[in-house]
Amino acid sequence: MNEKSFTGLHDTITLNSVVRGPGMISDMWWKRTVAWGPAVVWAALIFWLSSMSNIPADSFPMFPLFLWVCRKVGIAPGFILEIGGHFFEYFVLGILMSRAYVLHGADTFIEGKPHRFGITSFFTGFFYALSDEFHQSFVPGRHPSWGDVGVDCVGLLVGILIYRRVCS
Repeated sequence: MNEKSFTGLHDTITLNSVVRGPGMISDMWWKRTVAWGPAVVWAALIFWLSSMSNIPADSFPMFPLFLWVCRKVGIAPGFILEIGGHFFEYFVLGILMSRAYVLHGADTFIEGKPHRFGITSFFTGFFYALSDEFHQSFVPGRHPSWGDVGVDCVGLLVGILIYRRVCS
């Protein structure tokens, strides 16, 4: 059996090294769970957060320096938190999807082009961001925004590039 191992953000992970007892579920199921489980859970968290009608900005702890800078620059703290939230959600999703595609074997050389996982991760995340904004159009108090999709894509790209840099 061909065994892949990867190093980087995590210690060496070997997909075939998942400990199972006799009679447990197949190797393929475990490989997919190890590879895709964190990304699917994170995507579900994003979906759940998008289901909330309104998340008040004053529910987050504000640092006095942050509030002072926002007042001096003339930007609402809620706006910064919203943009930062979108960026962070998709930054983590970019890392987790890159990890999933690499562990699942999408990092192979095809026609001499390595790191195909980055392109695949980006487009998967982009379509998820589009579906997330579409989902928000049905949530009372929320509305879809192309600006949010743009920030999501920037977060995805940064996460993918950091994963590529650290784990290559």
